Amino acid sequence: MHIISIALALLLTNSAHAKMVEFAEDGYLIQAPEAVTTIAARAAQLVDFDNNYEIAAPKKAGIQINPWNKFAVYGIHPQSKNPFMIINPEWLLNIPQAQQDFLLARYFMVFKQGVTPLSLKIIPYVVMLFAFCLTLAIFWLLGKTPLINKPALRVLAAFCIATIFNLLVTNKVQVKVTKYFGAQFDMQIIKMTVQKTGNRDAAIKTLELLDTAVKDELKTDKIFWAPYEHMFENYAKELKSLNP
Repeated sequence: MHIISIALALLLTNSAHAKMVEFAEDGYLIQAPEAVTTIAARAAQLVDFDNNYEIAAPKKAGIQINPWNKFAVYGIHPQSKNPFMIINPEWLLNIPQAQQDFLLARYFMVFKQGVTPLSLKIIPYVVMLFAFCLTLAIFWLLGKTPLINKPALRVLAAFCIATIFNLLVTNKVQVKVTKYFGAQFDMQIIKMTVQKTGNRDAAIKTLELLDTAVKDELKTDKIFWAPYEHMFENYAKELKSLNP
């Protein structure tokens, strides 16, 4: 009975470990080399990530289709639905180990918490509700004009006015709100990762490294990299401002 208990405990322990699923090569990506997968396995343990995941390395075409693939990026694989990372070995393997660990641990922490936070998921629904209520309000207000006896024109006018307002105002507000909540989520993930890794200095240096990479890329591709120009710089500054 004692032997059975030990065997069961070992089975449960092994099943709790993250498992890397082999990536099927395509025209843009290949399976990441062992040097990268070893770092990933270590990072997964740091944050207690215990689900399946995939790691690919970019081909030249992969970098061309998404410039972020020149460095490191994460998401959910559209076919397998597994957490998925694209890591450029030539970049990752040339940065210090502590920064390698934080970078990938941060990605695994995102997978644990959910790639898209609830705050960002509900924003489109709030916007749609606002647009609907705005249209109704405008329709009601137009009822106090000579259009009161022309319901078809009131509906058309209310829809047109609401559409113009949404294009000029609501959409811009939505972008700013989405950016704000996205940054809040990113910062929360960074803090949680630091708690797990216990290396705040490595986190700051990693964020500064990404900031430098973005600003270097801006010199040749302003359109793609412009949204990220100050993102990692701001994260590093905020992390520095927190009490150790």
